[in-house]
Amino acid sequence: MKSFFAMERRDYDQRWGECRWLHVNNFGYYRDITEEISISRPHGRGDYQLLYVASGEIGMEERNLEPGESYIFAPGEAQQYTYFPRKGCLYYWIQFTGNRVMDIFEESGLKTGYCAGNGKQNESEILLRLMANTLSRRGESTPYV
Repeated sequence: MKSFFAMERRDYDQRWGECRWLHVNNFGYYRDITEEISISRPHGRGDYQLLYVASGEIGMEERNLEPGESYIFAPGEAQQYTYFPRKGCLYYWIQFTGNRVMDIFEESGLKTGYCAGNGKQNESEILLRLMANTLSRRGESTPYV
């Protein structure tokens, strides 16, 4: 199993969300996991969280996420999901906040909840890999391999 945590923080700083239009609090991935990783946050988080499946499957309460699909949790939304071990699996997550998140969602046609694949899975994964490599160059963690 390989994992990457850009900030290696479990919390977030509310000040950044109040003064920046968009702020990434944390970012990471799980790759080639060999056992299930279950997350349970009955009261959610104080920020937004996006899950993206590049390959593999994430079990959710309402439906499972397949490759190319994502889910955006709103602040305070209960979170219950499981990363399933699959050969070659790769799961990304981003935790973010900001004073213009809802404007960005509206302008981009995004919403919280389930987001179907847009047929551009390669482009989405390239963007997430670029983000991992950029953060690692800043010395915050190890790079994507």
